[in-house]
Amino acid sequence: MSTDPNNLNPKEVFACETQFPVVSPDERFIAFIEKKTGALKIVDLTDGSEAASWSGLGRNALSFISWSADGKRLAIGCYWQGGLWIYDMDTKEATRIVDGSFAWCAWSAPDMSRMVIERGFGSWHHEIWIADVVKEGVPMKGSQK
Repeated sequence: MSTDPNNLNPKEVFACETQFPVVSPDERFIAFIEKKTGALKIVDLTDGSEAASWSGLGRNALSFISWSADGKRLAIGCYWQGGLWIYDMDTKEATRIVDGSFAWCAWSAPDMSRMVIERGFGSWHHEIWIADVVKEGVPMKGSQK
């Protein structure tokens, strides 16, 4: 969909009930959490096909996602003790790297050497953590807060 105010006919890419859509750095994919199931879905914008999916943590998990700068991984922060996960586009697998309640997260660009993570403790207390990232794009244990 164009943000041009003169474009009166926006094009629908696909229909779905979604939460927190994010476009990959190369603008080829869109990743989102499917509202009905809580699953991570990744759609190829060139043809509308499903490029990948992960069942995730179920429909009650509130998740926030962020692409790595190279577009090879997604960070998935989950509230309600869902943890922080890294989804790998090559292996199509997600790895839980930290327990707890997490929300927004983002890699530094372009080198991805650090990640900023919002850690939640209930409704009103949140902390910002900075994690050092290893070569594979995964935050190291014992990262800073």
